Amino acid sequence: SYAWSKMISAVTIEDEIKAIKLNVDKSVTTPGDFAGRGHKQVRRDFSILAAMFAIIGEFDDNVRWKKMGPAARDVFARTARNTKAGGNTNTYNEAKKRKADLQDLIGGASLQVEAEQADADWATVCDRGPLMQRLEVGFEGKMSAWISSKDEFEANAENVLHEAEITAVLSEILVKEGMDEWDDEDYVDFAKRMKEAAIEISSAVKLGNYDQARKASGEVKKACTDCREIYR
Repeated sequence: SYAWSKMISAVTIEDEIKAIKLNVDKSVTTPGDFAGRGHKQVRRDFSILAAMFAIIGEFDDNVRWKKMGPAARDVFARTARNTKAGGNTNTYNEAKKRKADLQDLIGGASLQVEAEQADADWATVCDRGPLMQRLEVGFEGKMSAWISSKDEFEANAENVLHEAEITAVLSEILVKEGMDEWDDEDYVDFAKRMKEAAIEISSAVKLGNYDQARKASGEVKKACTDCREIYR
């Protein structure tokens, strides 16, 4: 197990997976739409799914899909890698199978596959690109608005907590062994700053402390900006 519960709750993991299911329903519809832009969205969503199921496999507390975590991690990671090449017929059909698998998992069924290995090899679970896309969608696209004022913060407290916890774990994953730049000291420092600030936001939500959340949000933004200037 790994101390993931210090960064993310089982509820947030499950909610993220359910939210991705809604995205996949829109991205995997017809071969034409999938070839156009759907495969790019699927690559991001399946990469995050693979990461979530990898966390589930290592989670240090009770969490849904615990037994299926490693197997689900592997199948969604493989499809995410394949869709990187584009939205051809083969990748569309594979994505349709994963869409059905995700529906089955959420509905309570089990995957009829075995994990390739018990432990997560993070370099094969997900790439940096999709993780960064998810961070941008969550933080720059949503979090900034939710922390723009005390009223917005209080009205969106649950959403802020969700995105803060997602930001924390993705920051942790970005520097797992084998990931791009994982052994670069400056890059690791940026990721650490982002993770610690995200955890501060989570704490601020639980305390109802808007000023703390706003300050920590600024630290996340600064870490992202400083990192992007060098590594992107």
